[in-house]
Amino acid sequence: MKKLLFAICAVAALASCSKEEVVSYDKGEAISFANPFVNKATRADYSDYSGALKAFKVYGTVKPDAAGTTTQQIYNGANVTLSSGALDVAWDCDVTNYWQPLSTYEFAAIADGVATTTTLPETINFTVADGTENKDLLYAYATVTTDDDAVPTGVNYFNNCVAFNFEHLLSKMQFTIKNETNQTYQVTKISVKGFTNTGDYAVAGGTWAKATGAADNVTLTFGTTGDVTSAAP
Repeated sequence: MKKLLFAICAVAALASCSKEEVVSYDKGEAISFANPFVNKATRADYSDYSGALKAFKVYGTVKPDAAGTTTQQIYNGANVTLSSGALDVAWDCDVTNYWQPLSTYEFAAIADGVATTTTLPETINFTVADGTENKDLLYAYATVTTDDDAVPTGVNYFNNCVAFNFEHLLSKMQFTIKNETNQTYQVTKISVKGFTNTGDYAVAGGTWAKATGAADNVTLTFGTTGDVTSAAP
């Protein structure tokens, strides 16, 4: 009688353990990011990012049920960095989340280190810096859905990673200096006056507007150009 009782307890313990294992694995692989593409056809200077994008901040939400009635914030400015040197492999992210089955994910990414926003960006606040260290502003958006096995699908997901297509949000200013004399001049700075340098970017409409409280008459100073010589005769 005692032996039978022990056998029943052992079976019950195994069943309990097996059930716990199923629950603990009720999620997919870790979410990862890689292979960002920077659209060079847009209107700003892309020289700083041409094949050299090495970090960005990611924002993300998930609707974890088929009906999509709830939304959870899973990334809020998490840092994603390139460490291996290969653009098409998973980058490092300082926040870890896992794919859930039958869910819809929305991701946004900002590359510049200056713009400020909260949650999944609807409005991005940006200030053009005064001086030589001006920063470009890049933005990307991606949607990914998962099947009932927590496997991601869609055009924004390949090579086992979420891939972003970054667009430039700023316009490039270019100055041309002509020297029609026989003298050599050194230009130490170029200043532009009467600007509003702080604005809000509406993600949905793709438009800029003056930020609340921003000054209207700002002077911005841009780098140095060095020597300017005359053109060849």
